[in-house]
Amino acid sequence: MIRKSFHYISSLIAFCVLAFVYHLVVVAWLRPIDIERMPIAPMREMVISDTLADLFPEGAWQRQKCKRLQTADGMLLFQNWEQSSADQWKLWPMTVLIGRGAKGMSSTSPVVIDSVEGAEIKFAGSLDVMSGGAPPIQRGRMIGEVKITRHDSTDPSKTMSVHTSNVGMDNQKIWTTEAIHMNVGKAEVIGRDMTIHLATNAASQTVSRPTSAASRGVKTAVLDRMELIYLEQCRIPLENGGLWPAAI
Repeated sequence: MIRKSFHYISSLIAFCVLAFVYHLVVVAWLRPIDIERMPIAPMREMVISDTLADLFPEGAWQRQKCKRLQTADGMLLFQNWEQSSADQWKLWPMTVLIGRGAKGMSSTSPVVIDSVEGAEIKFAGSLDVMSGGAPPIQRGRMIGEVKITRHDSTDPSKTMSVHTSNVGMDNQKIWTTEAIHMNVGKAEVIGRDMTIHLATNAASQTVSRPTSAASRGVKTAVLDRMELIYLEQCRIPLENGGLWPAAI
């Protein structure tokens, strides 16, 4: 009995000595060095550049935290996206802005194409939605109800708005075979099958011309001409007494 007690006590003493040596040597060696604590800088609030205040009202989603991709002569704004292939995407809700692009073009009458249901877009190359830039649009189809607006900062009476649906587009034109309701100033046009041809400097998004008006930042026109196949109704208010003003 005494012998077993001696072995137990001697073993306990040996383990205590080893634990003490481990604490002095090994634990001290494994303990990380003291690092000077630095205060964390306060997070800066992200402020979105409100360069579209003249085109969209206060509170519009286009002026909030949405994706903005620059093309050569325009801008794509959207909130959600879904990739079909390397160069084909569905973006919704979506707004196409023609007339304010990466090449410095600043039009006095930019064109805004807005679709709540979005669009199916095929680009001329691969798209990275996180890059901030986008290749030119090869072709696209705006789904559902579409509103096309041309803002004229020099003469608000020439501002144009078109309500239609299912609009196709490429780098040369915008078209639809559906019914259209168009207002230009005080004039009203109702018809069907419309094509809007873009001006050369707005359509040629695939080539950068250093000597072009767009690259020099000159304010240029976006629209070239408009064609309407079927005209159902046209109202043009006449001022100053109409066609035969009364004699004074």
